This record gives sequence, structure tokens and C-alpha cells, in this order.
Amino acid sequence: MTRNHAQRHTNGHASAAAASGSHANGRNGTRTRTRTRTRTRLRKRMLWKDIRVTMAKSKGRFLSIVSLMALGSFALVGLFVTGPDMRITGTDFFDGNDLADVTVISDYGLTHDDESIIRGTAGVKTAEFGYFKDVTIKNSNHSLRMFSRPQTVSTYAVAEGRLPNKATEIALDTDERDKFAIDSTITVTEQPDIAGDTVLTNTTFTVVGFVDSSEAISNLNLGQSTAGTGELDGYAVVTDGAFDSDVAMIGRVTFTDTAGLDYWTTDYRDRVQAHKETLTKRLADQPEAREASIREERREQIDKAQSQVNDAKQQLADAQQQLDDAKSQIDAAKDQVSDGSAEAVDQASAAMAQLSGATAQIAAAGTQLTGAQTQLAAGAQQLTQGQGQLASSWSQLSDTKKQLDAARTALEAVKPALDGTGTLLGQWADTGLTGSLYNSVKTQYDQALSGYNDAAAQYNGKLGEYHTALRQWNDGAAKLEQGSDDYQKNAAAIAEASRQLAAKQTELGSAVSTAAGSVSTAAGSVSGGATQLIEGQRQIEKSEEEYDAKLKEYEDAKPQAEQKIADAEHDIALAREKVGTLTVPAYSIDGRREGLTSEGYRVYEIIANIVEKLAMIFPVFLYLVAALVTFTTMGRMVDEERTNSGTLKALGYGDADIMKKFTFYGFTASTLGTIIGVAAGHTLLPLIVDHAYSTGFTVPRIALAFHPAITAVAFALAWVSAVVPACAAASRELREKPASLLLPKPPAKGSKIFLERITPLWSRLNFTRKVTARNIFRYKSRMFMTIFGVCGAVALLTAGLGVQASIGQINDRQFDDLIHYDMIVAEKSDNNDEQRTEVAKAMQDKEVDESSPIRYEELTRIAGKDNDKQDITLIATDDAYNFGDYITLRSRVGHKPQVLTDRGAIISERMAEMLGAQPGDTISVTDESGVERKVCVDGVTEMYIGHFMFMTSGGYEHVFGQDYRSNAYLVRLKDGDTDNVGERAAEFMTLSGVRGIVQNTTSKKQVDTIVDSLDQIMEVLILVAALLAVVILYNLTNLNVSERIRELSTIKVLGFHSNETTMYIYRETIMLSVLGILAGYGFGGLLHRYIITEVPPDEVMFDPALGWLAFVAPLVVVGAVLAALGVLVYRRLKTVDMLAALKSVE
Repeated sequence: MTRNHAQRHTNGHASAAAASGSHANGRNGTRTRTRTRTRTRLRKRMLWKDIRVTMAKSKGRFLSIVSLMALGSFALVGLFVTGPDMRITGTDFFDGNDLADVTVISDYGLTHDDESIIRGTAGVKTAEFGYFKDVTIKNSNHSLRMFSRPQTVSTYAVAEGRLPNKATEIALDTDERDKFAIDSTITVTEQPDIAGDTVLTNTTFTVVGFVDSSEAISNLNLGQSTAGTGELDGYAVVTDGAFDSDVAMIGRVTFTDTAGLDYWTTDYRDRVQAHKETLTKRLADQPEAREASIREERREQIDKAQSQVNDAKQQLADAQQQLDDAKSQIDAAKDQVSDGSAEAVDQASAAMAQLSGATAQIAAAGTQLTGAQTQLAAGAQQLTQGQGQLASSWSQLSDTKKQLDAARTALEAVKPALDGTGTLLGQWADTGLTGSLYNSVKTQYDQALSGYNDAAAQYNGKLGEYHTALRQWNDGAAKLEQGSDDYQKNAAAIAEASRQLAAKQTELGSAVSTAAGSVSTAAGSVSGGATQLIEGQRQIEKSEEEYDAKLKEYEDAKPQAEQKIADAEHDIALAREKVGTLTVPAYSIDGRREGLTSEGYRVYEIIANIVEKLAMIFPVFLYLVAALVTFTTMGRMVDEERTNSGTLKALGYGDADIMKKFTFYGFTASTLGTIIGVAAGHTLLPLIVDHAYSTGFTVPRIALAFHPAITAVAFALAWVSAVVPACAAASRELREKPASLLLPKPPAKGSKIFLERITPLWSRLNFTRKVTARNIFRYKSRMFMTIFGVCGAVALLTAGLGVQASIGQINDRQFDDLIHYDMIVAEKSDNNDEQRTEVAKAMQDKEVDESSPIRYEELTRIAGKDNDKQDITLIATDDAYNFGDYITLRSRVGHKPQVLTDRGAIISERMAEMLGAQPGDTISVTDESGVERKVCVDGVTEMYIGHFMFMTSGGYEHVFGQDYRSNAYLVRLKDGDTDNVGERAAEFMTLSGVRGIVQNTTSKKQVDTIVDSLDQIMEVLILVAALLAVVILYNLTNLNVSERIRELSTIKVLGFHSNETTMYIYRETIMLSVLGILAGYGFGGLLHRYIITEVPPDEVMFDPALGWLAFVAPLVVVGAVLAALGVLVYRRLKTVDMLAALKSVE
């Protein structure tokens, strides 16, 4: 029992002790966990503090990584998103206006049967038909294409105002806003057809708005026009009511299977091409079916024109007849006036006869008065002799009285004639009837009047004497006895004589009064007749003035009218001649890249393609350089932090904790730089490209869309460039023991370098140069990274500047060095001899310097990167000797002349590259009639814009199997200014035999837009490359100095001056940079060659030659950066704490 008791006691103590130990262990575990958590927090805090310290003391490295990632991401994202942004902008604009997939146009319009065929074609979603007409703004050569307003397909975006709703309203394209305003009036001029008919119902419109077309998105090259200068200058929209046409002129078609497709893909183009082929087959029978009706319509137009000409001739003849009738009427009136004038002459003759009679009567009266004088003298003498003579004196007085009475009678007879003639002369003077007749009558009248006045005065004097003698006789008789027989016998006679004398005197006064009245009556009659005569003469003069005015107007208008009639008859005869050979109507079925105004669509797509192609080349190379430099930078950072990493590992930090430091550093720097680059790439570069082409296009401003895929790629590449190398280098370092990590990394093992084996060279090098050579080859990774960094920056600069030089001069080289003509004047295919002569005569105009007849055709070939239809300009000449005056044919390399022969054709260099053709090869092309032709390549000529084929007349006949006949002219003007070229082109377009004008200015504008867009992109990329060169050189130089600071301190302690110490290390950088520059020139040349081969559109060639600036500018940039960095290195080494640097060795 005692033992059991003792045992239980012992077990009790043991249980108590166990319980007590259990409680103690619990308390210890809690404290341990607490201490562990505390230590963990402290360790984390210390780790993050170390990370912050590391970042703070390496700001330069951190910022360099940020800059490298920002530059790389900016170029990468910017170029990769700009093309898609342009396509998104275009797609939204086209979708918003439901741009047609295909347009259908025919030479003679689209009939209702054509419309039914098109609408009934399988796959057609919408088919809408409308009208258009080329016109010019009145009194200018500015051409407009007036479209009818579409309802659903290819609509217009209203920029200002509204679309037209009435036949008298119009909306102009936005480029016309500087010439017209809302509510202003515009008048256009339309060329009528042969019958004088016009398509437009009126020519004056009210501007109600300004619009942008979804079909013509570029105003740089709207295509050819049948009005103005031959090139389309603008467009306008009116209602259907503004057109008067039995046929539609354009059909716009959309398809069901293209809805929702990306317009810019080959899938879309393939589907549209299939639909085009279907439409072509369905419309294939329409030309022949319409031929007869078109001929009949043309004949009706000719007949109508002939009727109008006949009417014009009749109107001209009627006008001539009216003038002749007016002339006859005037002549008749003149005859009447002549009769009145003859009457006046008769009156004057009668007056002159009366004056002559009056003069004779006055002379007779004078004779009578002389006799009376004699009788009175005799009677007076008898009276003085005595009374015995009284009877005899009475007899004398009686004779005197008879003579006085006779003189009085004569004078009384003369006075009415004189009064009438005087009144007549007065009326003539008052009414303006003066002249030789008037003067003659007036002279004779004045003489007669003077004689009458003298005779009357003499008569009055003699009459007085008679009365005196009579009184004397009475006095003598009174002395006689009153009863004498003589007195008594004579008293009655004396009384009778006195009575008669008084009666005569009274009768004389009555006669004068009567004469005056008669004269007054006669004067009134004469005055009335003269007034009528003058009035008639004035009416005749007025009629003659009107006749002369009408005659002048007729004579002025007659030549023009006759010329118009002659021209119309000429045109009618020409039309009658051509109606028999009328070509069947051709149907043109075009996609968006081939339509009337498709050049803008193509150029827009070309610019987007250029940006996308650059995105596959330039930024990739740039980012690769930036990534490799970043990779090296992060690797060297791990090496620099080796001792710190060993300390952390010795303090118990795990590998993951230590790697977190480098991961966070690289992740932060790369992410920050990528955020900056992605943001700038999504906004800045697209806006720069938009600014480059926006002045020539009417599409809305570029849409800035977010592209998550390329953004994710940019971040992934940044992390791969900065985080992965840091983790890889840290993982490799952390495999070592802490004790090894606490020691500096041993320097690279020295070995005999290659130069040492070249004894003559090595022996001539001084100590510092030998050290430099050994250091370069000792640190091979540093050497290769420096060379690669400089090489990459120089290559980008060389390529960028080279591309700028390649595109900057192509217009000047094309249109100054190679093409010397100002325009091509193309003739109509059905011209007769007269029309060809007219065109040839126009080529002799004083404004034309020289011209040359050629054969001009447009050939095609399916080729290029996207298997597009390539347009090829064929020019054949029969004057190969002088052809160089218009086009220089030479090789680009060496400028070796290319001579035209009958063996084949000389083709442009871009075309040769596209087809892979060389001299001696045979290529195939398709002519305008669709026949494939085989052509032997006889040479390749330098040409930068367009595809050209040049042949002799013999070569043409061999290839095409027909006689050579010129159909166009190469024209050089004396004044090649753009405005003058346009004016001359407008003059040539008025010729009936001219089909169209091809001006060089159109191609210049189009290429300028492409070049300007690419040039601004290259400017940005060159700037990025220059900044990349600065960052790379700074980063590599900074790393080189940091890694070798102890070495540099050592040689400085040994007595090297600061400049010697600087050159000790910087000489390596300079030599490696020189090697990098040389290598960069090589890689830059290859990159430049690749860019100018892949980037340009099929019809444009960039100059493959590298300009001198592409070599000098990179050298200057790198040299300037090295000089600036050399100053910084010198300053740093001058102020370096050598003691601290040497202590770090321990």
C-alpha cells in the first residue's frame, strides 16, 4: 500500500509539472509568434527602405529606363494605332453616309432596262440612280460636277446650312466657302449638246449649304472633267428637278454580303470584285441592244439641230428683209421731201421770175418818172412865159400825170411780189432752209428791193413836183378871167384831175393793204409747207439714225451669227458623218478605289498603309534597341547591388525578398515609362499624322480610339525588358553564398588581346592606349552593348533622314529633271481630218513653246502587293530623236541615256521592280479594248511617279498590230506657271477635237500629300531616335563610370590628372561609338532600303540613294552627345571622393 501510495504521489507531481510546462509552452509560443510578426514587419520595412534608398541614389538610371521605355512605347504604340485610327475614322464616315460599294456609269446614260438589270442582280442590297453634269462657274474656268441629291446611298455630310430641297437651290463642297456664302447666288455655264439642249433646267442657284462628299474625300485630285481646264475643281449637290434627262447617269450599288465587313481588307475587295464581274456579265448585252436606239436618238438630235439652224438662217434673212423694207421706206420719204424741196425750188424760181419782172417794171417806172420830169419842166417853163401858154402847160401836166400814173401802176404791181419773196425768205431762214438757192434768191431780192425803194422815192418826189406845178397852173389860171372860155373849158378837167389823183392815192393804199394781206396769206401757206417739209426731213433723219443703228447691230451680229450657223452646220455634218461609226456604249463598273473621284479614297488608304508598314519596321527596331539597353542596365544594376544583396541575405532575407527589390525597381521604371509612351502614342502621333493630311481631305478629324491589344503588348515588352533581366541576373547572383556576395565581383580575367599579336602596331601604342585596348576587349559585353546602342541610334537616324531625303525631291526630280512637258492634250478617237487640223493648228499658238504628236493610251496590269489594277501610261512617238525635249529617258544609277528603238519598250523603274522585269524580258499588259499584249522590255528608265511605257512608232505597230497614228500632243508652254497652264488647258478644252487634258499639277498635289504625311511621321521618328541616342549614350557612359569608379580612383591616386583620368575611360566610349557609328551606317542603309521598298504605294518610287545628310547628321548628334557627356564625366571625376571609393574595395 505504501508503495502504491508513493507511486500515486509521484504521478501527481508529475501531472502537475506537466500541466505547468504546458502552460509555459503556450505563453512562449505566443510570444514567439508575436516576435516573428514584429521581425517580419521590421524586415519588410527595412527592405522597402532599402528599395527606396536604391531608387533615390540611382535616379539617373531610373530616369534612363523610364525614358527608354517611354520612347520605345511611344513609337511602337503610336505607329501601330495611327493606321487603325485612320481606318476607323474613314469607316465611320463611310458607314454614316452609306458609301456605295460599286458605281455604274455608261457613256450614254443608264436606261430603265439597265436599272432593272442592276437591281435584279443577286446580292444587291440597294441600287440608287441619279444624275450629274460637269459645268463651270460663270466667267471662270473653275469646274464643278453637279450631282443630284442621293436619298440613301453615298449621301453627303452637311458642314454648314442644309441640303437643297428645290430645283433652284444648291449645296457646294466645303472648299467653296471662301468664294460663296449661304443665301448667295451662283451662276454656272453648261455646254449644250449639238441640238442646243442642256441637261440642267436652270443655271442660277441659291446656295443653301456646304457639304462633304463620301465619294470624293480629297480635293487634291478629283479626277478629269469635261469642263473648265479638263480637271475637276469641285462638286455640288442639287435636286433631281434641276436635271432634264430621260436616262440616269450614275448608279450607286451596295451589296448584302459586304455589310459589316472591314472595307480595308482583301476579303472586302474580293467580294466586291466578284460582284463587279457579275454585273459586267449581266450588262454585257446592253451595249448592242442600245446601239440602234442611241443612233436614232442621235439622229433626232441632229435633225433638231438642223431645224434650229434653218430657223436661224430664216431669222437672219427676215432681219435683212426688214432692214431692206426700212431702207425703201426711208427712200420714199426722201422722195417726198425731195418733192417738197422741188416745190420750194419752184417757189424760189417763181419768186426770182417775179423779181426779174419787178425789176423790169421798176425800170419802166423809172423811165415814166423821167418822162414826167421832162413834162413837168416844160410845163413850168410855159407857165413862166405867160398866161398865153397856160393851155399848153396844162397839156404838159396831163402828160406828166399819165406818166406818174403809169409809174405808180408799175410799182404797185411790183410790191406784192417783193413782199411775198421777202416773207418766203424769212420763213426759209426761220426753218433752216438756207443754202445756195436761198442766197441766190436773197441777193436778187435785195437788188430788186433796193431798186423798188429808189423808184418809189423818185415817184414820191416827182409826185410832189407835179402837185407844185399843178398849184402853179391853178394860180396862173386864176389870173385869167373867170368867164373866159379856156378856164371854163379846163376847170372841169382840173377838177376831174384832182379827183382822180385823190382816187389814185386811195386806191394805192388799198392796193398795198390788199397786197399785204395776199402776201400774209401766201406767207402762211409757205410757212405751213416749210414746216411740213422740215418735220418730214427730221422724221427721215430719225428713221435714218434708227436704220443705221439697226444696220450696224445687224452687221455686227451677222458675222457671229453666220459663224455660229456655219459652226452648227459643220458640227451637224460632223455628227452625221460620225453617227454611222458611232461606238457602242461602254459601261464602267468601278469599286471605291476606281470610280470618278476615287483618288482621295486611294490616297487616304495609301497613307494609312504607309503608317502601318512603318509600324512593322521602324518602332520594332527602335524598341529592340531600347529593350536591349534596358536589359543591360538592369543586369548591371544587379551587379552593382551585389554587396547589398549579400548583406540582406546574411541578415536572413530570402531570395524572393531580395529579388523583389530588383523586380519592383524594373517594374516601376518600365511601367511608368510605358504609361507615358502609351498615352503619347495614342494621342500625339495620330494627331500629327492627321495634321499632315487633313488639309487635303474632307474626312472628319481622326478618331482617337483605345487599342488594348497593342497596349498590352507594350506593357508586356516593357516588363520583359526591365523585370525579366533583373530577375534572371539576381537569381544567378543569389545562388552564391552570402560571404561571396559580400565581396566585390572579381574583375574580368585579363588575357592577351588580338592587337598584342600585331607587334609593329602594339609596340607603337603608348600606355594609356594599350590600357584602353585591353579594357575594351576585357569587358566584351560592355563593348558589344555600347556598339549596339550607338549602332541602333545611328541606324534609326540614318534611315529616317535617308527616307526624308528620298521622298523630299521626287516631285522636283520627276517634273524638272525627267518630265519637261506641261500637259498632254488628248484627241477624241473619232476625230476627222478637219478636227485634227484644228488641234494641230492650236498647237502653233503663240503661248506654246513647242509640241510633239504622240500616241497616248492607258494600259492596265494586275500586279502589286495587293494584286490591284495598275494604270500604265503608254507614250509612243515617231520622232525619237527629239523626244528628249519632252521626257528624259535615263538610268537612275549613272544617268546612262536610254535610247528608244523598235525592239521594244522602255518602262519606268518602279514598274520594272513591281513586275520583276529586266531588259530583254517580256511582259504582258492589257490595252483599252481588253486585249492582252506582249511587250519586250528594251530598257528601264528613272521615273518616280506613275507607271510609264515608252515606245517608237515601229515598236507600237509591232506590239499592237495596227498602223501608228498619233492621238495626242505633248505640250510645252512658254510660261509653265500653274495658273497659266490652267488657262491654256481651258482654251484647248474648247476645241471640238479635244477629249481631255492631263496636267502634271494633279500628280504633284497628290504626291505632295503623301510625301508631307510621311515626312512629318519621319520627323517625329527622327526626333525619337535622336533622344534615344542621348539616353543610350548617357546610360552606358554612366554605367561605365559607376562600375569602374574604384579603378578610376586608383589611377587618380597614382597621379593622373582629371582630364587624363577622363580620357582614360572616355577614350573607350569614343572608340566604341565610332565603331557603332560605322555599323549604324550599314544597318541604317539596310533599314532605309527596306523602308523605301516596302512603304511606298505601287505607283510611287522613293529615291533609293542616301543623301549626305543621312551620314552627317547622325555623326553630329552622336558627337555632340559624347562631347556633352565628356564634360559631365570630367566634372564627376574631378569631384570624386577617392578615399570612399577605395574603401569600398574592402
